Amino acid sequence: MAVASGLTQSSPLAPARPLRAWHRGTVTANKSTTRGGARAYTLEKVWELIADGGVGAFSMRDVATTAGVSLGTVTHHFGSRERLVDEAFAALAERYSTIGHVAITSSRSGSHNEACNTLIYALHHLWGERAITLAAAELRTHAARSAAARECAESVTEICRLVVAELHRITDRTGTPPSQVVDLLDTAAVRLAVRHQSPDNFRVAIRRHVNNVYVYA
Repeated sequence: MAVASGLTQSSPLAPARPLRAWHRGTVTANKSTTRGGARAYTLEKVWELIADGGVGAFSMRDVATTAGVSLGTVTHHFGSRERLVDEAFAALAERYSTIGHVAITSSRSGSHNEACNTLIYALHHLWGERAITLAAAELRTHAARSAAARECAESVTEICRLVVAELHRITDRTGTPPSQVVDLLDTAAVRLAVRHQSPDNFRVAIRRHVNNVYVYA
């Protein structure tokens, strides 16, 4: 029996209403628009560099080149490489927090099936981007060496747990605890990210995995 009772394989997994705030931190900013947009865009590029090689595999110059700005601009905004990494992880945690809290709030209005759809859709976004999945995995590793990273990692894990717990609550799902589900989804996402180098192929694969767990089971 599917967890999301009433859903079928043809059901559109879309939120109960448009959630523009979900895309904060997920849509690439136009770096030429505003100073804030340029900063956000640069941090997104740092996520990609972390995903590609880890925290220690890039320089400030690499960031500047990838973001299409000067080294002086990166240095001006972030000061040091350590601060740049800390801010990238903080922005990553904020992205997760925004998606999770908006989804939970939205799920508490509308029908039961709309609430299920909204929360499953949130899982698609929380685990659905390859670079972000790999950056989050590196964040968990880096947490052992940095208090700032540890705080961000704990924040990411907690918001993911809250979304899963809310889905379990409204569907009366028992068995695997939400914290263990988060660990399992993290592991599956990293495995699929290694297997699928294409972001689009990864997105399809992880959403299929989430659906197999929560929709078609």
